[in-house]
Amino acid sequence: MPKKRVEPTDDKPEPKPKCERCRSKKVVPILWGLPTPETFEMYERYKEENGEPPIWLGGCCVTGNDPGWHCLGCGHEFGLRE
Repeated sequence: MPKKRVEPTDDKPEPKPKCERCRSKKVVPILWGLPTPETFEMYERYKEENGEPPIWLGGCCVTGNDPGWHCLGCGHEFGLRE
């Protein structure tokens, strides 16, 4: 299935999409690139306190065709990053 970019239509924050595979609402944006030590510390602390991460760390290799969302339910990655 080809990846599709979700385009905002106005100034309102874009709602989180549902997972394309399992339809879960438990999706988080993927952060691509090397996180700073502060970002990684915040990520780990938030995950420990809340049980789930606020973002997904996608890695350092950015291709330009990378997914923008990660499903915490099934692990599926979809959409295009902005």
